[in-house]
Amino acid sequence: MPDLDVPPNEFSYSIASSACRKAQRLHEVLLLLAEMKRRSLQRNEISYGSAIAACRVAGEWVQAVALLRSMKEEEVAPNQISYSSVMAVCEGSAEWEMAIGLLGQMAAEDLDPDVISFSAAMGACGTASEWGAALALFADMGAASVRADSAAAAAVLSAMSKAAKWQLALRLMASFGESMLRSTAAGYSAVMNACGRASEWATGLAVFGEMPARFKDVLAYNSAIDCCRSQGRWQEALALFAAMPAHGLQPTSGSVASILAVCRSGRAWEQAIILALQSADDFGHNSAISACAEAGRWRHSLSILHGLAQRSWAPGAVSFNAALNSLVRDGGQRWELSISSLSQMAQSRLQPDEFSMTASISALGDGGGWPLALSMLDCMTAWGLEASAFSRNAALGRLEDSRQWQAATGVLEAVWRRRRLRNRHPLDAQACNSVISSCSRAGQGMQARRLLDRMPEMRLAPDTVSVNAALASADWAEVLELLSFMARRLLQVDAFTISTSIRASAGERGLRLFRDFARLRADLNQVAYNAAIAACASGGRWQEAGALLQEMDEAAVVPDMISFNSAVDVCEKGGQWQVALTLLDAAQQRALRLDAVGSNSALSACEKCGQLGAALRLLRRMSRRSLSNEISYTCAIGSCEKSEDWELALRLLEEMQELSLPPGEIAFRAVISACPGFKWPLAVDMLDRMELASASPREISFNAALTAAARGGVPASVAAALLRRMCAREVLPNAGSYKAAATIFEMRSEAQPALRIYQELS
Repeated sequence: MPDLDVPPNEFSYSIASSACRKAQRLHEVLLLLAEMKRRSLQRNEISYGSAIAACRVAGEWVQAVALLRSMKEEEVAPNQISYSSVMAVCEGSAEWEMAIGLLGQMAAEDLDPDVISFSAAMGACGTASEWGAALALFADMGAASVRADSAAAAAVLSAMSKAAKWQLALRLMASFGESMLRSTAAGYSAVMNACGRASEWATGLAVFGEMPARFKDVLAYNSAIDCCRSQGRWQEALALFAAMPAHGLQPTSGSVASILAVCRSGRAWEQAIILALQSADDFGHNSAISACAEAGRWRHSLSILHGLAQRSWAPGAVSFNAALNSLVRDGGQRWELSISSLSQMAQSRLQPDEFSMTASISALGDGGGWPLALSMLDCMTAWGLEASAFSRNAALGRLEDSRQWQAATGVLEAVWRRRRLRNRHPLDAQACNSVISSCSRAGQGMQARRLLDRMPEMRLAPDTVSVNAALASADWAEVLELLSFMARRLLQVDAFTISTSIRASAGERGLRLFRDFARLRADLNQVAYNAAIAACASGGRWQEAGALLQEMDEAAVVPDMISFNSAVDVCEKGGQWQVALTLLDAAQQRALRLDAVGSNSALSACEKCGQLGAALRLLRRMSRRSLSNEISYTCAIGSCEKSEDWELALRLLEEMQELSLPPGEIAFRAVISACPGFKWPLAVDMLDRMELASASPREISFNAALTAAARGGVPASVAAALLRRMCAREVLPNAGSYKAAATIFEMRSEAQPALRIYQELS
């Protein structure tokens, strides 16, 4: 206009400002407003209103408030529209206190807030989840004789919705008049959303049922479907989705996204796959992949991903990442597929991001995948991706699982060096704790303690997890030192600290430590008591174990099966077979499910005390409950050995094999030892059966056979053959072997053959 010698006026600037506002160019709107001032053009409510409206689009509430202040400075009196516009900007930015303050300013300037002003302020409260303030404003509006309309009703109900105050929202809705509520669907949707957030899906659907038919549009159906999400009510959601076409409504991509979210919440992965085929955007596909992942259906996640390519739909990085996440959720044993997915991303010209790499590292599992984890960290560096704490800790977790303490320490040191040089790659306590745990699990206690002491140097504060990781490999003296370390730093002692400390101390020391924790009023839970009971095993302190079980009841700590198993194990060590069986009965009376661990300990107690009848009764009881295993039968056969019942021992051995329970050398040796003299051929035959069962006989088994042969008065040739057989199997005869053989040779008065055999073997 200056080029045409036509000076711009207020109208010209208003048009230009309006155009910039619609183009979301706030900076240009403010420049035009400033230029008007330079040209001495009158800036009025319209020019300021255009600038404030631009602030709303940009979310610049501070600038909007500043413009309102400028209006007053230039003696441009703000009106109701000006204040309401600024409050609308505050609504979008959740600045509820400022919005309420502006309402107060209106009253101070003799401007009566109207329903638009109150609605904007209530909207700001709703955005900030300040439902109480919104409700108070609604009451103030009535007190100021400002009649609420549908917008005001929707604003206050929306505030209730965001705070999940569904009961209050229902009461408010019931109090609203016909014209206030039923002229818009927004109020109904707000109440349904409140019900959905509060997991009151049935109430939300009831509100949808009461909604006038003319308001049941696609958005209303989507809100009703969303009500079903928190409880995973996918059947009800699918019924709503299917009803839309019958009412002349075409589901949108938002509808598909909503129903997929419900299926994902309800782990209805099959329905998610069907709906994914109807989805026209990546969100729907990704939701279906994630639904399958959360249901542990990694194969279906990958199938959807591959199906996208077959439908000429190029999957994006988010789709690949969702599929990679399904491999992690499967338990981390699908690392080959994880690597394959990364390769497919590269073939699709998609750059793996940090999430892709973190998921792939996590999918390596706890086996031997740690070299790949280190390689992936190197790849991230090569691709210009900065490894964050998530990816680095995932790699350190794989090293921890594999007990690769040296490699884990190397990663930690490398990150620490980079941090000192460039003040980047910040370390976190979790990374250091993982490396300390790697050292402890590998038996490198000194290295674990050294890292713990270095944490302050790395600007990391040791926490309870750090000390617990070091405790895992500590001995008695180190336990006391680490507990003192915790006390000096005022670190919280948790159940893991207590149980690990007691286990490391064991015996009398462990019990003394438990009592010390009790005097310090530490939180002695089930895990701590179980560790104390297990500590009684040293020395077979069965009375103290029983006292601890009773103490658990008095302290309102419920014993579990581990508690009883530990106590039974203590009884086994102390030779108290009757108490062990009583404890099993007590566990069963508490509706605890007996397991093989405790039952086998009781069987072992019966074996040690020579209680064959009790051992057999317990074995049959275990068999009926499908608890018997190789250890159970071996203990029962050992009881037969002590009772010299070779026939029962042999029968139990054969029963083991019929049940496909492979007997070990101990079971075979017990049968051999139970053989009387006249059954010496059976004892020798047992050696052959052992070899057929891949249970290589050792000197103790050969000695048992030689002893049985000696009792049976066998020819000297049998003893010589057994001794030669030992040497052929690379089992060196010991003093017991020669003593048994010497008994046979002496009985036969065959000294010369004996000497030849001894010379031959030597």
